[in-house]
Amino acid sequence: MAYIHCPFCLSQCIYCDFAVDTRHGHSALLDATVEALCQEMTHCLTHQPASPLPPLPPLSSVFLGGGTPSRFSARQLQRLLDTLTRHQPLAPDAEITMELNPERPASPLADYRAIGINRLSIGVQSMQPNELKRLSRLHGPDDVRQTVAEARASGFDNLALDVMVGLPDQTPASWQATLEALVALAPDHVSMYGLQVEPGTKLASLVDTGRFTLPDEDTAVSMYWQGIDFLEASGLVQYEISNLARPGFASRHNTGYWQNQPFWGFGPGAHSSAYQMRRANPKSLDTYLANPTQPETVHHISPVEDLENALIFGLRQRAGVNLDTLAQIHGPDVIDRLQPLIEGHLSTGALEQDGTQLRLGRAYIPVSNSILDTFIGLGPVIRP
Repeated sequence: MAYIHCPFCLSQCIYCDFAVDTRHGHSALLDATVEALCQEMTHCLTHQPASPLPPLPPLSSVFLGGGTPSRFSARQLQRLLDTLTRHQPLAPDAEITMELNPERPASPLADYRAIGINRLSIGVQSMQPNELKRLSRLHGPDDVRQTVAEARASGFDNLALDVMVGLPDQTPASWQATLEALVALAPDHVSMYGLQVEPGTKLASLVDTGRFTLPDEDTAVSMYWQGIDFLEASGLVQYEISNLARPGFASRHNTGYWQNQPFWGFGPGAHSSAYQMRRANPKSLDTYLANPTQPETVHHISPVEDLENALIFGLRQRAGVNLDTLAQIHGPDVIDRLQPLIEGHLSTGALEQDGTQLRLGRAYIPVSNSILDTFIGLGPVIRP
C-alpha cells in the first residue's frame, strides 16, 4: 500500500489539524511539491533498509489524500503515479483512490479516470447548508449532487462518500435528512465519522468559548446508531466502526491499515510503516520541501508494538481479529498471556468470541476507544 499526501486546499476547515496548505494558487509551488514527492518516493523505494523480511509485494492500493488532491492536475498526478510504480509495481487489480471535495477540480474528472484512478472518496460531511457553513466548508448540497453525477458520467463505478455525525447544533432530524440525501446518491461506500475536536483548531476554540454546542454523549451515540441502522437498511454493510460499503466495495486501502499491513507514506505529515520501521515526515510544507528525503522521526517497531497495533486496528473491523493468526505471528504463549485481559472483556460483553475470532461487542462499538486503549502497553502483560 502507498499513501501520497497532497497538502493543498482552497481553505482549511475549522476542525482540520492535517498537514494542509492554502497557497494552492501558486503553480510553481504545486510543481515544486510534485518534484519533492517524486524525490521522496524514489529515495525511499530505492534505499530500502537491509531486513530479514521479504520484499514488499506489489502495491494493492494507492491513496491520494490530503488536503485536496484534485488541486493537482491529472498530468501532475500522473507523474506521481509513474514515479511510484517505476520503483514499486502495482498489483493488476490495484485500487487507486483520490480524495475529492465537491468543488471545481484542476482537471476534468474523466482525465483523472484516464490516468488509472478508479475510486473517488468525496468529502460531503453534511447535506445541510447551515451545517456546512458552520464547518467552513465551501460547497453546498447541490455541489455534492453535481460532483457525483459528473463522477458517474466520467466512468467511476466506485464512489465513497464521507459524512460527519455529531456536528455543532446537529439534531437527529437534520442528521436523518443528510442520511436520506446521501442514500439517494447511491454511494458504493460511506465513511461515517464522528466529529473530533482536535486541540489547537478553530473548532476547539469555538467549543471552549461556548459559541458552538456539540450534541451530548447520549445523543451522539444515538445518532451513530441511527446512521448505522439506516445505511444498513439501505443495502450497505458495516465492516468497520466508521465504514460501510456495498458487498465487494470495502476500501482495500483502509482495510490494509486495519489488518496491520506494511505501507508507504509520502508527503508532508505522512507516515510509513515498513520493514519494522515507522517513519514520520514533518507537517510543515516548507520544511518538507527543503529536504523531502529527511523524515522528522524514525522509530523501530518492537514485536510488542506490532502486536498492540494488530489488536487495536484489527478490532476496529466488525470481523475482528483471528487469534490463531496472531499466535502464528507472535507465538502461542503471547495469546495465553493475553487471555486474562481478553476474558475480562468477554465477561462484560465488551468483546465477543466466535471460535478463534475476537471482535468488539456491538453495544460497545461507539465507546470502542475505552476498550482498545486497554491493549496499549502490553509489554508487562506478555513479558512478565
